[in-house]
Amino acid sequence: MLNNYAHLLKARGDVANAEPMFRRSLEIKRRVLPGDHPYIGIGECNLAIVLGARGEHAEAEQLARQAEAIFLASYGEDHWRTAIARSVLGASLAGQGRFDDAEALLVDSYRVIEQQRGNAFGYAGEALDRLVALYEAFSVEASGERYGMIKIHTFAAPDVEEFIRTFETMLEHRALGRHGLIIDVRGNGGGNIPAGERLLQMQTPRDIEPARFQFLSSALNLELCRRVSGFEPWIESIEASVATGDTYSRGLPLTPPEDCNDLGQKYHGPTVLLTDANCYSTTDMFAAGFKDHGIGKILGVYGNTGAGGANTARRSRIWAWCRIIVTG
Repeated sequence: MLNNYAHLLKARGDVANAEPMFRRSLEIKRRVLPGDHPYIGIGECNLAIVLGARGEHAEAEQLARQAEAIFLASYGEDHWRTAIARSVLGASLAGQGRFDDAEALLVDSYRVIEQQRGNAFGYAGEALDRLVALYEAFSVEASGERYGMIKIHTFAAPDVEEFIRTFETMLEHRALGRHGLIIDVRGNGGGNIPAGERLLQMQTPRDIEPARFQFLSSALNLELCRRVSGFEPWIESIEASVATGDTYSRGLPLTPPEDCNDLGQKYHGPTVLLTDANCYSTTDMFAAGFKDHGIGKILGVYGNTGAGGANTARRSRIWAWCRIIVTG
């Protein structure tokens, strides 16, 4: 009953009166339940949320960490309860200005909650609100207008579809970048090429043309393209170079053009891109696409991006390629 009344006060925005209710409820749970009982973790999360709303971020952090430890022991690493504790923890860190640590927690926890619970009981919505609040905390204000900021640390997304959905959700959130949006890719060393190229469509009504790649025209590369899955589209132009004398194959995209245009524009305000000399590989391509498609202004800390990139491959994979070519 005490806990339900506290939730009612919180829902009304009366966090000042909700706090003592949640605190008293937690005290009772700690007195009658084992110290590692999940109900104690739930109580600690509830109290941490209202403390964060009141600006008491240090105590909120302590409670969220305690709840996280309880849920880890009870449910494991990937459970939605653990994710809720981490979401609350991320908000408390953001409130203390520890944005880099907060971002990883808030992004990952939102994904887990959304996947496992949808928006049952509003959990995913609350997690998303905390995530957007982080980017609003990054925002700048000029002449009474607030500009949202999204910091993209890496394009090395293990799940490209999930990466794209998260970015799309943030762009569509009602509170992000009401007067404009700043996308910060400074220090981003690159990653998965489709993860970068598919973001561009959400910021412009124009059709996106993905970057094109070429092979040096040679007998070795021709045989490589014939025998290695994924390289087949380059075969025809390398074969033709025997007659044309072209040094390089025809340029072809790695990301299918239809994938670069399957979602359409999601953000309709002005956008600025921040870059520096530590932007490499996919981030180079993202910045080039941003400019080529006239999405917005690019502000560079330096006069250029890193302008380089490479892919890594295990020795066993390279050896397998060589064996394919040598043995036929």
